[in-house]
Amino acid sequence: MGYGGTGTLRQNRLPKECPIAKVDTMKKRARGSYEFACQGDVVVTRWMDNSVVTVASTDHKVNPVGSADRYSKAQKQKIKVPRPNLIAIYNQYMGGTDLMDAHVNNYRIGIRGKKWWWPIFTWLIDVSLNNAWILTRKSGRNISQLDFRREIAQTYLKKYGSPPKNGGRPSSARVLTGMRYDGENHFPKSIVNKRRCADENCKTIGRMECTKCNVGLCIKCFQTYHTK
Repeated sequence: MGYGGTGTLRQNRLPKECPIAKVDTMKKRARGSYEFACQGDVVVTRWMDNSVVTVASTDHKVNPVGSADRYSKAQKQKIKVPRPNLIAIYNQYMGGTDLMDAHVNNYRIGIRGKKWWWPIFTWLIDVSLNNAWILTRKSGRNISQLDFRREIAQTYLKKYGSPPKNGGRPSSARVLTGMRYDGENHFPKSIVNKRRCADENCKTIGRMECTKCNVGLCIKCFQTYHTK
């Protein structure tokens, strides 16, 4: 599928036939010691740092072996110890994964389902929303994750939900602020049934609406309605 992964492994998740040294054996070795085993595209590396770390990857290899700065109590100074490449890559990006988990947990979908796949499905939605929110912020729009999620929900409700049956003036609150003032693809359209103008200061009832906001608007209010 073109996707790879790199992550830590628990001792009890490693197959018994894997030829790398056991954790207790690695603990007796010098800091920076490592062993690795390969099978197909999978590389498993066990590295002795302050404690024993086991990392598996389908994306990165052991080489090039770099170094990491560590403090030596015996020498009372910082020293360089060998560090396999996939360990360095994992350390470089593990903070991003922790941050993603924290963001997802802030507004996790709380709807429960009885199917085994439901938690996976809702997790995928949460992660997708988190990634979309980050991309939106990188584009220059300063918006909180909660407001972003609200906008997404309101957009889908507006497009696929059933409109209220009560009459009266269409509420401008139903139109997303980001959509109303984005200045893109807002065009007047003639309609069959009359609608009240959505502008709060206008009492006109006519046969015109905005194609994007889906609210009634008269021609004289069309520009001011879409301008902050």
